[in-house]
Amino acid sequence: MKSFLRISVCLLLLFIGQSSYSQNAEKPDPSKKDGGTDHYPLSYYDERLAVKNISFFRRHSDNGKGEFLDVMVELENRDFEAAKFSVYVLAINETTSANQEKRELVPFPKWRSYDNENNTFIINFQNLMPQKLDSKVVWGEEKYNKVKKEYDDKIARGESVKMGFPALTETVTYLINHPENALEFTIFGEQGPKKDQVLLSNFVEQTEDEKKKQSHETLNKHTYTIYNAKYKTTLMSHHYTEYRPGYLAYNKIVILIFNPLKDKNKLVYRKFIDVNGLKLLN
Repeated sequence: MKSFLRISVCLLLLFIGQSSYSQNAEKPDPSKKDGGTDHYPLSYYDERLAVKNISFFRRHSDNGKGEFLDVMVELENRDFEAAKFSVYVLAINETTSANQEKRELVPFPKWRSYDNENNTFIINFQNLMPQKLDSKVVWGEEKYNKVKKEYDDKIARGESVKMGFPALTETVTYLINHPENALEFTIFGEQGPKKDQVLLSNFVEQTEDEKKKQSHETLNKHTYTIYNAKYKTTLMSHHYTEYRPGYLAYNKIVILIFNPLKDKNKLVYRKFIDVNGLKLLN
């Protein structure tokens, strides 16, 4: 009988404690979009949309200063009516944080099986379609200033370092929470596109002065080309990178497609693709 009373008292105290904690716990603010408060990272299935094929190719830029990575996404509308979507295509170069030059001087001990630097991934550079993405926007003012101060302090000590970028998880989380800047497009249905809707692009032609100088300063602003037909849309994103010492190519692609008409959880498709080792076309 005494054991039963003890158990009853313990359960009662536990219930009271849980109730008190639930009432005093900080409730999430639904108005916040950052930090995962109102964020569902998985994509919702949209029966209208079918991603049929994704392909890639690297090519030299015609200004002779760099190259493009083109991402071609073939989309199909499974509905009779036209469907509106929006898209981000993120191209990055991601490597481990291990410094190979330092490793040659001080090798990693063979008796240690786990190497934290080889399991920590960093973004060396990134290119977002349809527009550039600023690190300060992703991190916020406070974290950006902290990272910038650490970078400046290392430079002052004579260390060879580069200003870092937000990690891939941080970047993708930000993009999913902020689909308002994604490129909007339409996959037409039975009523196909009009003549002026068949080909859409933000390509900027060379000026007469640029033609004389054999230059093309606005080439890096060409970020997308869209071909429309009945029930099908082919979307191409163009990611420019300039040649420089220690040049590296893009090695990973992230595709995020949204339904802009939904109130929240607009993500309907996401894909992470490794394109390391993609050959450069002449």
